[in-house]
Amino acid sequence: LGGHARFGPDVQWLADTDPATLDYRVERALAPGFEAEVRRYWPGLPPGALQPAYSGVRPKLSGPGEPAADFLIERSLPGLVNLLGI
Repeated sequence: LGGHARFGPDVQWLADTDPATLDYRVERALAPGFEAEVRRYWPGLPPGALQPAYSGVRPKLSGPGEPAADFLIERSLPGLVNLLGI
């Protein structure tokens, strides 16, 4: 990574998923909480060292308030196995 580190992603649930209206700007108000989480394992992080790199939308297998699910193995038809999220 060229001497740099990357942290994330975090999860922000979207109320609107219309691709035409999605806002990909990084919400600056989330920075203090994100920095606090990074400091849990990098306490010596210099102040102001973090800067956003990008944002995006990722599919999720579970919704808000549900236990996290990393993948799903689905066997709905004989001879077919769907491996979702892997």
